[in-house]
Amino acid sequence: MTREQLATLFARYASVVDGRDTSSDCSAMDSKNGATEVSAYAREAMGWAVDTGLITGVNGTDLEPGGTAWRASMAEMVKRYSSF
Repeated sequence: MTREQLATLFARYASVVDGRDTSSDCSAMDSKNGATEVSAYAREAMGWAVDTGLITGVNGTDLEPGGTAWRASMAEMVKRYSSF
């Protein structure tokens, strides 16, 4: 699973199950390295994930949307989501 796929999964869960607004203007995401590499289907979900702090980027700056979402990064995202 890629990082953008995981962000999309979280955004859809948040929207459907928790009834959260997952819309984003993507401005925070666009300031990160790799924002132009985000697939069209995942753009708003990645923007929401960055807006909420669910994704901060590798080293705080690089999104790496096509990179592997490792178990540790998944666990960190679950932890961050549960604190919303």
